[in-house]
Amino acid sequence: GRSALVLAQADTAVTKPQIRIDQLGISGAWYTPQLTGQGFFFEYFPQNKQLFAPWFTFEPESFSVPRLLSDSVSDLRWYSLNGTVAPDAKEVQLEIRSNVAGVFDSAPITRSAIVGTATLRAQDCNNATLEFKFNESEADGTGGVLPLSRLTGGWAPCQTGANTTQPGRDARPARGGFAGNQTGSWYAPQTSGQGFMFNVKPATATEPGDFFGGWFTYDEGTPNDPSTQHWLALSGTIPSNAQAGVLPVSIYRVLGGELARKPTQNTAILGQGTITFAGCNSAVFRYQFNDALIAGPFRARTGSINLQRLGACPGDESAN
Repeated sequence: GRSALVLAQADTAVTKPQIRIDQLGISGAWYTPQLTGQGFFFEYFPQNKQLFAPWFTFEPESFSVPRLLSDSVSDLRWYSLNGTVAPDAKEVQLEIRSNVAGVFDSAPITRSAIVGTATLRAQDCNNATLEFKFNESEADGTGGVLPLSRLTGGWAPCQTGANTTQPGRDARPARGGFAGNQTGSWYAPQTSGQGFMFNVKPATATEPGDFFGGWFTYDEGTPNDPSTQHWLALSGTIPSNAQAGVLPVSIYRVLGGELARKPTQNTAILGQGTITFAGCNSAVFRYQFNDALIAGPFRARTGSINLQRLGACPGDESAN
């Protein structure tokens, strides 16, 4: 009674060239094209050789307890992958961690627990694979291999060989208070254990830019979802006349997918927000959710979150 998803790759017997993972060129949003509606943000931290990758996904359908509602907010799940990357490594071993029992935009600070392992391998600057296995106590012990492609182009150069690099597809000069190196992990220290991943493509004098983000947080929970995990997406178009790093964005929720098995395009706008950058290590996010039933536990909520980068500002760009 369950559907099956087969992910195939051509020429699997051919050894494909691989790139270093210990570089800023790996950073950005990635996804499996056959599994729209879920995906990853990768960020490499040169200072401590760490790779951090939040995974925005859904609960798997249990073999023993079939899902009653395919579009329930209780199915939203997010995980964080992290590990130390060896110099020049073409693959990295990652821990899959889970934070649970938090409160939306509020204390307490939550701590993560290891719930699985993964291995990331990069075939080139735009394609990678993630081999993963959850513990039996998490996500029904789901495991597999996901082919990954870039969702966003990446802002930093990507080293493809000992003496060769290619520019990031989203590489543009800073403009209007926006810069590529604002891409990355953001959080509020007093609510650590929840936060944001941003991808910033500045505008040019003739072309608009793009802002895309993931917000991993919590809701009020239900009897069938004691983890209280919830995640949202942010999206906005950066105009050529943007000033002072200020941008209105829409707040989206995505429902109806299944971890590593089922795609979805079921999105709804729950509210609006404004992101204001002050350079590459400080920002303010203001949110206002719609006064509508679809917003659920966030209905009519408003607030402001003072954010700082996780880690130092990468690269040499400046938003000034």
